[in-house]
Amino acid sequence: MKLKEDVQQIIDSTIHIIKSINSLPRPICEDSDINKIEKLSRERSVQLELFFKTYSPDELSTEIKKLKEFEIIDKQLIEVASSLKQHMSNQILNQKKNVKATKAYKSIK
Repeated sequence: MKLKEDVQQIIDSTIHIIKSINSLPRPICEDSDINKIEKLSRERSVQLELFFKTYSPDELSTEIKKLKEFEIIDKQLIEVASSLKQHMSNQILNQKKNVKATKAYKSIK
């Protein structure tokens, strides 16, 4: 059935994004790494939009098990993305603090 294949394709895209996020170098994420994640996310977004335009709620109800699997992996993506956002926020704050310390050190000399 095409519906099941389409759901699986979205699940696979989501897993790919999660793996890409988890493989980002820590503590510093480069712009090129983030751009790759953004590209994958945009592609997934297009897939989702097309998916929900293509299938009616009645059609979707025939694949409850597959949609539950999608829901679980989607929650994982949200958690991983949130964690990355927090990590990057901390990274930015640490850099700002370092700039302030550097300026203060230079002003003392």
